[in-house]
Amino acid sequence: MRYGKTDRKRFLYGSAARSLVVPLLFLAAILLLGLAGWAYLCPGRAGEKFLVMLQNFISGRTPGERARLLGQTLARTASLCLCALAIALPCRAGMYNLGVAGQYALGAGAALVCALEFRLPWAVCVLAAAALGAVWGALCGALKGGRNVSEALSGLLMNAVALVLCRNKLRSLLSGGGTLGVLSTGPMLPTLGLDGLFGGEPTVTPAIPAAALAAAAVYIVLERTRAGAAVKAAALNAQAPMYPDPGAGRTALMTLTAAGALAGLGAAAQLLSGAGGWSLSRQPAVGMVCAAAAAALLGGMDPFGTLLWAFVLQHLSDGAALADGRGPLLTEAIYAVLVGLGAFAFFIRHAGKKRKEKGGEKP
Repeated sequence: MRYGKTDRKRFLYGSAARSLVVPLLFLAAILLLGLAGWAYLCPGRAGEKFLVMLQNFISGRTPGERARLLGQTLARTASLCLCALAIALPCRAGMYNLGVAGQYALGAGAALVCALEFRLPWAVCVLAAAALGAVWGALCGALKGGRNVSEALSGLLMNAVALVLCRNKLRSLLSGGGTLGVLSTGPMLPTLGLDGLFGGEPTVTPAIPAAALAAAAVYIVLERTRAGAAVKAAALNAQAPMYPDPGAGRTALMTLTAAGALAGLGAAAQLLSGAGGWSLSRQPAVGMVCAAAAAALLGGMDPFGTLLWAFVLQHLSDGAALADGRGPLLTEAIYAVLVGLGAFAFFIRHAGKKRKEKGGEKP
């Protein structure tokens, strides 16, 4: 069977082709920007640094070292995946959860306070992080469903409040009350023998399979339940903001509450596993959200695609950290630039559709 020019054009501009081509183009852009960044930071050793970034755990000298590096990457991937799901889930309902940074920060603050100040068990710390993140997400959902306030605007404003509250509270946990430092609980989560599979790496905890189960749970809810059908219907109803109804309000509240809980769990997975700490001299939530937004965008807001791209991006970030101490800052900047470009492209496309619809309504 011969395919004509119309068939080829239909394939190139079809959703299946876009879901394959767009992530690959973004990955190529990440690699090109990474190479350019290393050329600027290390002019004489750019190729060597770039190769280490690509290899990550493969660059280990011994099998045990490679296994430990892989375990560290998987431990950080769990947190990144949960935060990316907190962005992807509301997007499936046509909402933009820009309050992930605040939800993540409050989840981190709850986990650290429970662990360092009150010396509570790890299970209580995890529940506290999820609960506080869910409450912060529920506030955005209540404003969206009850008062039709844009969740993007309310999320951004609540981010500032959450980051200030978290910083002021965690500053008191430092010895001497200093403004600089890193808070860490160390590995609190039980390994359940998983560390033996990765060279005894203590950061390998059940948080890794839990993140995969969370992606599977989000997929099942979206594709196999009535609640998931309501979430997707909210995205399809373009006139929902003009004609709000109680059902749409409940969907917004439910979706953003679940997203906040996922972000809080991501913070708990990062801190309580010992995979990372909380720096008071910078905002770790901002870098996490940039990488999470990139993973959700590249994954097409699909739970399993988000999980896959979270691992790819974390692999590159950890490889950059192995190559040079400035590597994480480089990857965070690259992800932020690409997410900004992606958001700008989406805005232009959405504005074009709106203009076309208005033109079609004219007699």
